Amino acid sequence: MEQVSLSFEDIGLARSLFGQHQANLKGLAHALGIHVHSRGNTVALRGKTPLIELATMHQNLEIHI
Repeated sequence: MEQVSLSFEDIGLARSLFGQHQANLKGLAHALGIHVHSRGNTVALRGKTPLIELATMHQNLEIHI
């Protein structure tokens, strides 16, 4: 199992991405079969390496809203 933590500089962006009551994170966890935990602007993902890589492949992309 691998664990990866992602932090977002913009707390508002993090809240939007995580969803109300972490609904988006829960959906991601369910769809990929991984464990997700968030606190503030940081989210920790834990699971099998290929699934974590899939879940975090966006981390180097710039997000525009």
